[in-house]
Formats: sequence, structure tokens, C-alpha cells
Amino acid sequence: MWFLYASLGALCIAGHYAFLKHFLRTEDKDVLAAAIFLSAALLLFSFSWYRGFPHLHDGFWQILLIAVVFDIVAIALTYRALEVADFSLVMPLLALTPIFLIATSWLLLGEIPTRRGVAGIVLIVVGAYILGCQRHHTKRLRDPLIALASHHGVRLMMLVALIYSIGPNFNKLLVLRSDPMFGQAMASLFVGIAYSMRSVAKGNRMPSASLVHIFLAASLLASSAILVNIAFTMTNVAYAISVKRMSILFSILLGGVLFKEQISIRIVAGLIMIVGAVLIAFS
Repeated sequence: MWFLYASLGALCIAGHYAFLKHFLRTEDKDVLAAAIFLSAALLLFSFSWYRGFPHLHDGFWQILLIAVVFDIVAIALTYRALEVADFSLVMPLLALTPIFLIATSWLLLGEIPTRRGVAGIVLIVVGAYILGCQRHHTKRLRDPLIALASHHGVRLMMLVALIYSIGPNFNKLLVLRSDPMFGQAMASLFVGIAYSMRSVAKGNRMPSASLVHIFLAASLLASSAILVNIAFTMTNVAYAISVKRMSILFSILLGGVLFKEQISIRIVAGLIMIVGAVLIAFS
């Protein structure tokens, strides 16, 4: 069941990022982040209120602070990467997260993947490596390294992948000390407030994007958070995040359909990642 939750979360977050790529053509990053995260917080608080606010266990507020800091940095880097690079090029770099997660989940949570789970994670990373080959339209093994060294957006997304190898561990700790909705609602609220303050300080105006579109992007973000947080309660963080990375394939397809990007070999690489996710599910 956790595999289904994480997969649906992947679909939602891919749609969310597609909205971001579209909005960032005309909107200020800080204004956009503030509008989306405050809207997501409102939705999550509403769901949490309907279910009944949870009892908060010791350490909740300290963990929340750490999670928010990671989120703020990762969001800033992600938005910048989406501004300067193809959607279907930078999003697959998030597949590096599970590799980092093997180490961070063991250190922070004591979770150790099985051999099959590790094999699945390796396949996901292999798919990401192949994606880099298209940067120079060849199949030479060194091309992905050239792409990583030369493209600013790719380097930014690699940093995001590293941050997301640590952040989800604190998100799971938030879930364990509250529930799948309330902890994420608080995190979204503080992220939204932080970007609102930054926007006001810069004198930015309100977003020109349709409020309906902003709400849809926020709804996809909130839905993904709830679904993945539920998956966290059922399995290891490394497994849940690896399956969530199926958003890569969805992002590649959206990049081709919505933004007319060249996706040929990226689809093949994405399918390899899906095989890795299936291995993880049956590990």
C-alpha cells in the first residue's frame, strides 16, 4: 500500500513542478513560493482540523525548525534551476537523492535497505546518469560528468538532491511526532511566511498568475506531502523517496508535452528508474 501512496505522491509533485516551470516565466520566485506554500498550509490545516489536531510529542518544534531551514534552501535552489534549465533535464537529477538517503537514513533513523532495495536505488541512479548523456547528444560515459560540470541548473539540482537526502528524515520525524498532515502544514506555513517576508522586503507585487492556478499548484503540493508522509509511516524513508522519484518519468513526459522539450533518451532513462522503483517495492 505504501508503494501506491508514494506513486500517487510522485504524480502530484510532477504536476506541481510543471506548474512552477510555467509560472517562473513571469513570476518572481519569492512571491510564487509565498503564495503556493501559504495556500498549501491553509489546505493542510483544514484537513488536519477536520481529522482533529494531533498530540505533539517531545521534540516536535525543534525538528520543525530544522525541516523548515532545509525546505527554504531547497526551494530557492529548485526554483532557480527550473528558471535556467530544461524541465526534463534537471528534474531527473533528483534521482540522486536515494543514494544519499542510504547514508542519511542509517545515521538519523537506523534504517538499512535490503540488497534488492539497494539494487533498485542503484538502477534509479543509473537512469539519471544516462540522462546526462543527452546533454551533448552522445553516449560517451564522460558526457554526464561534462553536463554536471558545465550546466548551472544541473549543479543546482544536484545540491537539491543532496538536501533532500537529509530533509525527508526530519519530515518523517515530524510525522511520527504529530501526523501526516499537521507537521507538513506547520512546515508549509513557516516556509510561506519566510518567503512572504523576503518578498515584502524586496517590494515585490502580488503574483499575476490566476488564483485558481496558484490553488491548483498548492493542492498538488499538499496532496503529494500527505501521500508521501503516509508512506513514511509504512516503510523506510529511502524506499518511499525512491518511489516518489517516479515523478521523474512524469516530469519528462510533461516536459515534452507542455514545454516541447527533446525527451527521446530521457524516456528510456526514466523507464530504468521505474524498474528500480519496482525492485524497491518488492524488496
